[in-house]
Amino acid sequence: EQPNPLRIVEVGGVKNHPKGPTSGDTENALDAIQMQSIAPKAKISMIIGPNSDRGFVDVFERGIFPKNGEGQNSVISASWGLAEHKQTPQVVNTLSMAFRQATIRGVQILAGSGDNGARSRSNTFQPEFPASDHNVTGVGGLKMILDEKGKLSTAIAWNEGEASSTGGGVSKIFKLPSWQRDFNVPMNKDTGLPGRGVPDISTNAARATGFPVRVDGADIVIGGTSAGAPLYGGMLLNFNAELASRGLNPITPLNPWMYARAKTNIFNDVTTGHNHGYESGKGWDAVTGLGWVDGRAMLDAMIANQSTRF
Repeated sequence: EQPNPLRIVEVGGVKNHPKGPTSGDTENALDAIQMQSIAPKAKISMIIGPNSDRGFVDVFERGIFPKNGEGQNSVISASWGLAEHKQTPQVVNTLSMAFRQATIRGVQILAGSGDNGARSRSNTFQPEFPASDHNVTGVGGLKMILDEKGKLSTAIAWNEGEASSTGGGVSKIFKLPSWQRDFNVPMNKDTGLPGRGVPDISTNAARATGFPVRVDGADIVIGGTSAGAPLYGGMLLNFNAELASRGLNPITPLNPWMYARAKTNIFNDVTTGHNHGYESGKGWDAVTGLGWVDGRAMLDAMIANQSTRF
């Protein structure tokens, strides 16, 4: 099935000029292909902006707050993030307020947890923002292997070396949320203090089991948590369309809803592997979160959740 055409939205004076498979086109193509392949009937926009603090803020705000005549987006997927200490307080505060507004508007936001282990290209242990924000669902990485019949045979934490492994850890800027208090979130390894645990969920990200993408005419295979966030984003677009057909709304905020159902068949725990800082284990962990999502079970739970309210 051919997907709906991708709409390009340019902010901050940036123009969509393809530059080749070694440029930012790779990330853009990956995001678009992941979401469109999962949700071909959805109306999807690619919002591009300057690689700067202002551009970072403008891109998210453009996605959350529609202009006159535009419909409200229901899902935002972000593959753009940095270690917490590299973000300015102004950016974090501005976007955190926007993310809170997003939940009120019925917008679900997902972000990759990063591809450089528990230290995210630094000398200290910290997750990446925006995945560490309370109102963003952080998506970690797995290595998922299928058997000869196409069924999942193995799922372990993605770790192909520290510079190619799933991000995750304990925030230094966001407090431990109430919905994570019963999940044995460890203390931050540097500060010894509690904080928001990342990621929340995970999916395939290993480059060895990556996703084929055509970028500016070149066929390449891409991995990373940048692939997982738009994959789940496409899944949620489909769920929201099904909910809307039943007169139901998207589930927001999404994270508390998920953690309240952590022990159901929605989540498949991953207990093997590490991210050069934290170990995978039974239940939530700072490597793979709650595990990978069973989409059918999640949609059924979303329908049942709202259908029994009245």
